Order: sequence, then structure tokens, then C-alpha cells
Amino acid sequence: MPRASMAFWSDGDGDARSDARVLAEREWNPSSSTSPHGERFMAWLAKNPERAAKYCGNAANMPCAESARREKIFEANIARVGAHNAKVPPGGMRMGVGKFADLTEEEFTHRHVQYGGRKTHLPRGERAFEAAALGAARDSVDGGEKRRTRVGDVQVSRDVLDASAAASLPVIDAKPAARGDGDDTETATTTKVDLDLRFKNFVQRYGKQKQYCPTEAYPCAEAYRRQEVFLSNLADIEETNSRGGMQKRVTRFADLESEEFAREHATYANITTVGTKDAVSAAHSDPGKTYLLPTLGDLSANAKNQATAASRRTAKPLMRAPKRASSSDLGNDKTTFNYIEKGFPRAFDWRTKIDIGPIYSQGMCSGCWAFTTAQVIGDSTAIATGKRNSVSPYHLLSCDNLDSECSTGNMATAYAWINVQDKGVLTASDFPEGSSCDVAKSPDTTGVKIEGYCEIAPLEGVSTSVNLMTALQQQTVAVGLNVKPLQLYGGGIVRLEDCPPASDDPLLAINHAAVLVGWGYDVPSKQPYWIMKNSYDDDWGEDGYAKLSMEIGEGGYGTCGLYTEQNYPLTDGKSCALGSSKKWSVKRGQDVYLEPDDVLVLPNGKGLISPFKFSLFGFDLTEILQIASMFCFSLCFVLVLVELYFCLFPELEHGGEDGEDDSNGGEAPSIGSALLKNAEEGYGTTGK
Repeated sequence: MPRASMAFWSDGDGDARSDARVLAEREWNPSSSTSPHGERFMAWLAKNPERAAKYCGNAANMPCAESARREKIFEANIARVGAHNAKVPPGGMRMGVGKFADLTEEEFTHRHVQYGGRKTHLPRGERAFEAAALGAARDSVDGGEKRRTRVGDVQVSRDVLDASAAASLPVIDAKPAARGDGDDTETATTTKVDLDLRFKNFVQRYGKQKQYCPTEAYPCAEAYRRQEVFLSNLADIEETNSRGGMQKRVTRFADLESEEFAREHATYANITTVGTKDAVSAAHSDPGKTYLLPTLGDLSANAKNQATAASRRTAKPLMRAPKRASSSDLGNDKTTFNYIEKGFPRAFDWRTKIDIGPIYSQGMCSGCWAFTTAQVIGDSTAIATGKRNSVSPYHLLSCDNLDSECSTGNMATAYAWINVQDKGVLTASDFPEGSSCDVAKSPDTTGVKIEGYCEIAPLEGVSTSVNLMTALQQQTVAVGLNVKPLQLYGGGIVRLEDCPPASDDPLLAINHAAVLVGWGYDVPSKQPYWIMKNSYDDDWGEDGYAKLSMEIGEGGYGTCGLYTEQNYPLTDGKSCALGSSKKWSVKRGQDVYLEPDDVLVLPNGKGLISPFKFSLFGFDLTEILQIASMFCFSLCFVLVLVELYFCLFPELEHGGEDGEDDSNGGEAPSIGSALLKNAEEGYGTTGK
């Protein structure tokens, strides 16, 4: 239940201090004939002297009928707290005696729960906050070349305060707010309420002041609006944590509504489905949109359905169609599989075997695709050589013209771009944040080249899970997932019910990219899980990591839809693991194609376009049809030239000179007969 800012009534500081002294004396003299209240209630009143003034005018008038009634409510709440705490599991939410212990639930709701709920849509144009957060994501490079992305300009700063400590701080008293209904009377005022202390600590930790109030003094109206969202998210955290299982906590995203979080941080595009030629014109007609790769947060329910229907009409799968998991492979709950029986170890973790590198922080940049690609390439070289050669995600964000900088991209297209670069992707030391793409032309810079990448067929139930484990034993694997339910993730195993796919359509099921670095097994819950490394800094989740259950679920999507897309790069002469298929890219002119599917990669994150193919009885007749079409085109071109010739020389259509008998009985000769006659005359002339 959301908490509201608190306001208290008093007759002035002097009266409040006087009441406190009276109550303190009665606390230590409970046998006084003028103090029939119990010790616990009097001790609580000594900490909240304004309550006594509200009951009976001032403490000297106690007891009165209202104070007696409030004591009964107080004792009932004490009993409710004790009953709740006796049943709470370890780590669950506990209740305590606070400032509202003399109120019934209905009174508390009426007085202090006034937040109106989350809005379903907040127009971008109305948000100075969004403009400040996202508008500084790009700088221009001289000469009109590729825009340079400075992630640091939009990345929030970190402070020394601890988020968990900040979340446990008490709520600061607000200045009085206007109310007036009998017992609920509170002093009216028009003064702005103070910000909640927990929210103040959150703002200080993540440097949010300028995001909220870029042109006006802090706190501004946007700050108060963000506080409402923050307090609502705090209530969600408490409610979730009281159930056990996956835990939530205050993260850098705690001031965002879920739909805002989706718009700004869940924009990763799934390209396991590619467009046909019919999509080309649409892709180029609106360069500001990503065709066939819609962002979940930008779509209304109706628009989302329309986009899904349109994508199904104009798209065809790049991979095999999904199929259900075999019932014989599933566990007793029909959602997991017994991987130990298939020869895999109970736990496997690359963090214990190689230098896995630090946790990236992508800030307000929707560049998860670049950080994930850099992570798995760096991991692959570290596994092969025993030494980490970190690559630069900023090289991809700034120079990869097949993707769309901080406006999202995809690992497959990033691999395709790297594959056709002379130096591959540059190292982090050679291309730090803010560098120019011209750095790659310097003979002193080095990069990491790849020989393509490997793809695991998605949504095939147990088969996908087994192939994913097989690949993970060779190297870390990049995955796509639905991150929206993980906005406030704080630890524990994320179950399928906590985090389903974003949609039952593969195009919309995922919206974020991250890296799987291994798996583990939780003995108390008997739940196996994947270990995911994210790019939300180390104050998110469990030091930057998350545990996602291995459940498969309906449609084979898995927890957070992570079985929708999985791939990994090939470096240092590696081959694809069993169950994965190799893909690579080639450059033809200015175009980049993914092989062996011969798929055109559109620039600027527009997705993939599949060329026309024709097969009959399993035989690919595309090349034969291409040759036949070229022959037909050439023949048609010759016939057009012939017709043009006779248009320029019409006398040939009448058989030559006027009055000459025609072999066709007076009818105009055909083109063929005219040509034959000319040929004969020419032969006769040469034969003389």
C-alpha cells in the first residue's frame, strides 16, 4: 500500500513540549489516578505528544473518551503486529509500531493513502525529465560523419550512500496539509510539503536533481511527481518482499513508472524474424522508426496488436518454428528439465574460471546490445587465451552503422558489422568513451576480430535449454529477455510467474539484452537457475547479476522470455558448440549480408531483409529462376528494339516500294516477312 507524506497537528512547539513533559511524567507513574491508560500506550504517546492534544485538547485533560477509544485501537494494532511477525518467513516483511498505530486501517487509508495510481501513458513531449535524460545522448562529429555517442553525458552518477540503508530511513514530517473532517482535522496551509527523506537520499545518490529540474530551482513540480512514483514503487517493493522468493529493492530506476522504464530501458529489438522484400519500402519510408522491431513501451494495446498482425503478414522466420518440449524430458512440474540426467554438472560458473570483467553501467543509453556484445567477445578471448582483452562497447555505439547507437540495436547485426571491419571491434584502451571513429584508421590501434557467430534455435523447449547449456560450457552466451518486471530486482530466484515474456509473439517477447555466465542450483527450493550478468551497474540485483529460473513454460519462452534469442561470437579459431548453427557476414559493395541465409542487413537498426527464394520438392531453384529471368529479360529487350526500329522505318511494314505486289494477297507484311525479304534482297545483291 503506498505511503503518503505525513502531516501532524499541534497547537505550537511550546504546547507540544509541555504535552511531552506531562506524558513523560505519567509514563513513569502509571498508577496515578489521573492516568488510567496502559504503559505501552502512554510510552507511545510520549513519543507522539501531538496525538494527546488531538484527543483531549492537551495532555492535562487526559483521560477522555477519545483517548480511551484510541487506546483500544492501539492495542488491537499491537496484537495484529504480533500475529503478523510470528508468521513472517525469514527475510520477509515485518510490521512495527509506528506513528499510525492509533488509526484503524480505514482511517489510515482515508488520511494517508492518496496517491492516484500509475498513469498508463505519459506523453514524451510533456516531460522535461525525459528530455534531460535522453536529449544529451548524442554529439555531432565534424564533417557530418556518424554521430558520436557519449554515454557519460546521460549516465547517472553514483554517490556514497547505500540504497538499502536509504530505503529503511524514516519518513520526514511534511509541512501541514489541508484537511478538515471532524477527527481528521489537520491545520490548513498552502506551503509545499517537504520531500520524503528516503527520496532525498535516492536523488542524492543518483544525481537526479538536474534530470528533474534542468531549468528551475530544485525541488520543482517534476521532483514531487517523481517522489509519488518512488513512494509507490517502495510500496511495491515491500509487498513483493513480504511474499518471499524474488526480492526487490531501490534501484536507479525506482523513480520510473513501469511503462516509462519500458520506453527508456526495454527497447532491445528481436531480429529472429526478418522482413521480406515487401518491407523494404516501409523501412526506408520512415527512417525515424524501426521497422518490424517495435518498442514495447511505445505501443498501445491496439497498436501492439496491429503491429503484430502486420509483422506476421510481411515476415518469415529466420529460424525453425517453435515446438513444445517433450513431456518425457520435463520435470514433475512440467516446466523444468532434469539437466543432471543429461550429463551436465549441477552448477557451472564462468566467474570462477576467468576474469569476467566489471559490471557495465549503460545509464540512460539504450545500448544493452553493445555492452552485451562487448562482454561476450571479451569473455571469448579470455577463455581462449587466459587473458582478458576487453573490447570497447563505445566503438559499437559510435561507429556501428548497422545499429542505432543509444536508440537500440541487436547482437546479430553487431556481429555482422564487426565481421566485415578490418580490425574488428577496437579494444577498450584504444577506443575509450567519447572517441572518434577515425581512431580505427590509426595503425597504432588494435581490435578483436571474429569469424562469425553461433545461433541457438529458439523456443524449442528442452532442446533449446540443452543446447544453451552445451554452449555455456564453451563460453558465455548473449540472450534477449523481458527486463520490464526486473526494474526493481534486488535478489533471489526470478520465477516464470515473476517475469513472463513480454508477449506471446516472438517479435515482442523480449526488450533487453544481457549475458548468461553459468547456472546454479538452489537446494532449499530445489530450483535450478541461470546466472545472468546485466549492464545496470553493480547496485542492481545481486551485485549486478540475476538468477533466472530454468522453467520453460507455455510456448517454450522460459523465464523473462530468455529462450527467444541466444547467440555467441566465434574468436580464436573456435567452432560452434553442438546444437548451434554458424552465421557470418560478407560485404557486397556497401551492403552487408548475413550468411548462409543470404539476408541483407539494413542500416541504422532497420532489421533484416530476406531476398526472394523459390524451392520445389526440397530443391532450391532460385538460381535457375534467376538465370531464366535474365534470359527472358534479354529476349524482351531485343524484341523491343526491333519494334522500335520499324517504328522509325514504317515503309518496311508495307513491303517496300508502292504498287509492288505482296505475297500475302495485298495485306501488309508481318515484321518477320519484312525481315526475311530484306535478307533475301541483301543475299541477291551480294551474289551478283
